Amino acid sequence: MEIKEAIINKLTNSFEGYNVYGEEDVASLLKPALVLRVYPISMAIENKYHRRKFINVQIYYHSENGTNGEDLDMIDALYEVFDPVLVVKDRILPVGVIHTRVKDNTLRLSFNLDFIDSIEETKSYNYEEYELMEELEMKEEF
Repeated sequence: MEIKEAIINKLTNSFEGYNVYGEEDVASLLKPALVLRVYPISMAIENKYHRRKFINVQIYYHSENGTNGEDLDMIDALYEVFDPVLVVKDRILPVGVIHTRVKDNTLRLSFNLDFIDSIEETKSYNYEEYELMEELEMKEEF
């Protein structure tokens, strides 16, 4: 959800005068509009404390007049907004390759985010709570 919120904020701040929707509000779409969808693709355990996540981001642009010129202008503007990274709180996520496609007069821009996330220590496998070491006294022998 943090990634979705960061993208919505980025779109709202970058495209004043455009309606920005999470996918929940699409029924009452007012053009020009940007609709965001975020899909988890996969997750893999890298090691005991880290997992790698792949997330697909899709932004649909519904232009006011449905012209090719509007789509081309929006593609350039979205490239500028999301190239080369996405900042989410204290993390910088590389955007990578951005794909575009127009279908039924709707521009779709998509990219994948690939990042490593920490696993909370108490949730990692084979986790045991140990007592912390107290003061240790050593004898010096020569």
